[in-house]
Amino acid sequence: DERLLVQVVRNKVGQIFSMNLDGSDAREFTKPGEGLPYGISLSPDGQRVLTRSRDRTARLWDLTGQSVAIFFGHTDELRMAVFSADGERILTASDDRTARLWDLEGNSLATFSGHTDFVPSAAFSPNGQRVLTASRDMTARQYLVNVEDVLAVAACRVGRGLIDDEIARFDIGTPRVVFEQRQCPPIFSWQK
Repeated sequence: DERLLVQVVRNKVGQIFSMNLDGSDAREFTKPGEGLPYGISLSPDGQRVLTRSRDRTARLWDLTGQSVAIFFGHTDELRMAVFSADGERILTASDDRTARLWDLEGNSLATFSGHTDFVPSAAFSPNGQRVLTASRDMTARQYLVNVEDVLAVAACRVGRGLIDDEIARFDIGTPRVVFEQRQCPPIFSWQK
């Protein structure tokens, strides 16, 4: 359908409208002030809309303007919200000095911390296996996203697989990695 989404801000109240490309047939996509949207991202398949808001949340919408999920968890204003290339995960960055990874139901999968100032930018690597964050503290950080990669690096660094208690405590499946040789995979792309 050849429609576009337009964000309008009047008297500091944001609202999103859906309209034809020529500007006709404008329809409310969100109600005035609903989540105070001030950033919009379209999913890779073009079927969902992601907004970020001053109320410290991101929201996922279908194309009719129905709210599908709300992403709660940041403690300060969101700077950005984007979809992964496959459209299955969402990444947010915030003034609370963190970035967060989410599933499409609004469940927080990971919090990426370590910055000492706000995080205005975060991005997925092209293959979706890493997240890169940039902060006002003048640093960039790279994080592994795939649980199997994180487990492999952690187990290699300590020289063993996880014990049953650790598996139970972190509610993860039994690691499938066998450590016959201690050749740890790199955490950062510049490590060889």
